[in-house]
Amino acid sequence: MVRITSLMSVAATLGLASVLAAPLLAAGGSSILGKNLVTNGDAESGPGAASDVKVSSIPDWTVSGGFDVIQYGASGGFPDANSPGPTDRGKNFFYGGPGSTRSTAVQSISLSAAKTDISAGTIDYTFSAYLGGFGNQTDNAILTADFKGASGSVLKHVVLGPVTPADRNNVTGLVARSTTGIVPTGSRSVSLKLVLTRYDGGDNDGSADNISLILNKK
Repeated sequence: MVRITSLMSVAATLGLASVLAAPLLAAGGSSILGKNLVTNGDAESGPGAASDVKVSSIPDWTVSGGFDVIQYGASGGFPDANSPGPTDRGKNFFYGGPGSTRSTAVQSISLSAAKTDISAGTIDYTFSAYLGGFGNQTDNAILTADFKGASGSVLKHVVLGPVTPADRNNVTGLVARSTTGIVPTGSRSVSLKLVLTRYDGGDNDGSADNISLILNKK
């Protein structure tokens, strides 16, 4: 058997090292596969409020309404380290905001790096998040993913949530939700939208954390 180093030495002599190296890199697959494509899906990239107030910025999301980021254990009855939720919850989570009826956050993700495999129908996805609310109140979170073609048309609409008070056993906290499927063959991007809605009380207590979208080759 000829060692790879020997092949590369010969290739370098012939000026063909880059030709041999390219297939080796390609064998590793697309750079966007096998990892969470959502940026700041855990609400940790920016500040988190210590009480029911608005933070100054929420990186990587385009937000509306009172959409906010708040710390676990913040004063005012918010989820804390012992509340239902992710085991790797970090410091912060997404929150509907004080006095807000409807809050949203949107993020767009390019899938172009995997377009060849997507076009072959060989890419599946796992879409997940923790979604929750407050006590027996019906404020909730709904997270959607729209897989879009090159023209921007929606090829597939995926929904997580809402989590009801009964799902939470009427306890303040967040519950895991996830779904899997095949990425539509014409997909070139995916648009995420988190909608937090108030139905009870004065504040919007819909909440979310650990938002994740992972693509893998079948």
